[in-house]
Amino acid sequence: MRSRAKTSPGRLAVYCLLTLTTGALPVVVAWLTKLVLDGVVGSAPLIILVWLGLGLAVAGVLARVTPQLIQFLRSELERQVALLATDRLFVALEGFVGLARFEDPHFLDRLRLAQQASMRTVQQAVDGMLGVGRAVITVGGFAASLWVISPVMTAVVLASGAPGLLARRSRFLGAKRTCSGKSSPPSAASSSMRSCCPA
Repeated sequence: MRSRAKTSPGRLAVYCLLTLTTGALPVVVAWLTKLVLDGVVGSAPLIILVWLGLGLAVAGVLARVTPQLIQFLRSELERQVALLATDRLFVALEGFVGLARFEDPHFLDRLRLAQQASMRTVQQAVDGMLGVGRAVITVGGFAASLWVISPVMTAVVLASGAPGLLARRSRFLGAKRTCSGKSSPPSAASSSMRSCCPA
């Protein structure tokens, strides 16, 4: 994240804003659709229906255009971070004396892994945090909207999703126990550790 902020703080801010905005767009479209339908059924004034229709059209355009802008900014930021990370890596390599290290296959493998990780780790970390934020905005927005319409229905929906969350949690804990070797027999503990938890 710090590398991205140093390379292009303006683009990073726009990238984060657009990514989080995509989490709110479904909620906005749902509300505008509801208001349009309520206006048609309730014989609302024409000017109100026109403005609601324009808002719905703008939201639809944003929903189509925003992912393309996000992809463009993501590619640009990824390229700039890769250049910065590669530059820092080779600056560090200039401190080595002689060619002995570069003739070592193990060192070359580590160097290649470091170069690949520098290009992917930052991207994955930023996208992971923004993905969580976007999901929170979407789920929170729909939950708040449903609460305004019917608190009882909100409680029913949240209660229906609880078993799925518990199942995922138990599956994660089971995989974690298997990876740590607690659920494996003593004879296969070492092989289980090697397959699940590489050094």
